[in-house]
Amino acid sequence: MKVNISTKLSVLIICLIVVFGLLLGWFLVDRETQILSNEMELRARTITRNLAFNSEYGMLVGDVEELKRLVSGVMRESDVVYVELLDQLGTKVVRTDNLAADNILSINEPITTRQAISSEDLLTMELQDRDSENEEVIGNVRLDISRQGVIDKITLLKKVVFLVIMLMVGIYTFVAYWGIGYLVSKPLDVLVTGIEKIRQGDLSHRIDLSSHDEMNDLADSFNLMARELSQTLVTKDFVNSIILSMMDSLLVLNTEGYITIANQAALDMLGYEAR
Repeated sequence: MKVNISTKLSVLIICLIVVFGLLLGWFLVDRETQILSNEMELRARTITRNLAFNSEYGMLVGDVEELKRLVSGVMRESDVVYVELLDQLGTKVVRTDNLAADNILSINEPITTRQAISSEDLLTMELQDRDSENEEVIGNVRLDISRQGVIDKITLLKKVVFLVIMLMVGIYTFVAYWGIGYLVSKPLDVLVTGIEKIRQGDLSHRIDLSSHDEMNDLADSFNLMARELSQTLVTKDFVNSIILSMMDSLLVLNTEGYITIANQAALDMLGYEAR
């Protein structure tokens, strides 16, 4: 099966566009996945850290109702599926029902307080500067957050990127196919037509291309060749006219012995009429 040059170039360019589009799509999706995952983890750590900070007073004085209120506020977040508060001995002070969810991110944050703090300072300790060297761990916060929201966003992003890439591939494929057909196929067709006319004996035929590239140089070379041939060779019609006008009889036979040309004198001698 014959495949022309424009088709080969079109297939090559289309393959390059598809590969480039897939690589670009993979890069965008991977980059956005990292950004969304980092944002979710940062948000989960911030929520856990704030809960641990706010739970300090309730853990010190054993105010379970206050701790439950804090945990209930955190559970209002749509992606938080589980929260538990442990005291210094690891006993569960407050815990929520563990919601069934896949793709969970678990964050742990210690609940700390300043050592040797007096009872008079309990009400004002949130206004004091915290010295990390004098902090004592009095409990722990565990928070489980679902990754499903991030997964849904990534899935939607993949669909959008895929549609955009397919649209780009379609547009660039059309442009490439049209461009190759205009810049390559059309000049080649003109050249092929010119060569066929030369083969048929029309040495006066010339090729006219308006392009300013190698195709135009090729057309100029072709025209120069045709001009030189017309100056050094005679056409088939010219030779036939000489043969037919000869007064002497002339027969031209092919390699198989069949007569291909007979002038009028030969026809008269043999008693045939020209057809």
